[in-house]
Amino acid sequence: YEMLFDANTSFQAGDMDTAATTLDSVKVDELSDNAKAIYNQMYGKIHAEDVKNLYEAGAAAYEAKNYEEAVTNLVQVVAMDEKYDNGYAVYYLARSYEALQQNDEAIAMFQKFLDNYPGTSRAKYCTSAIARLGGQVQTQSTTGTTTQNTAGTATQSATQTQTAPQTPATDTTAQDQAAQQ
Repeated sequence: YEMLFDANTSFQAGDMDTAATTLDSVKVDELSDNAKAIYNQMYGKIHAEDVKNLYEAGAAAYEAKNYEEAVTNLVQVVAMDEKYDNGYAVYYLARSYEALQQNDEAIAMFQKFLDNYPGTSRAKYCTSAIARLGGQVQTQSTTGTTTQNTAGTATQSATQTQTAPQTPATDTTAQDQAAQQ
């Protein structure tokens, strides 16, 4: 934890070289889930070029229908920045899981996309994919989380999903349309 704290201090001070060196020496397996989330956010920002390369490799593998390789790369991207490329990392990961018939993982990623990008054309695909794969869509409301089953009826629960705020990348309207194919 001390190394993570030191890396964060250097990161906040703008000393990216020291932050990177210190962060690379952190023993990630020993961190709590919250500390891992902080580590992943810093890692994604400090090693932005690495994240970009992983994403590009994952997206290319997805396009080439090499879904195992897509999952390998995109899981790492999503761990560091789930909103990378306006959610395309999560979206391609969900679609890759779907193609591999790993339905539980696909449903979780489609839901993550819906949580971050409701009302988009990709969200419509995600909603139908969740239903097709046997899941239930979770939608945000002011009173809690609404669960919609495949028949379209809704029930209220007291829990509410929260996502960590992160900065989305660039606008990808053309990519949005292309991904629907």
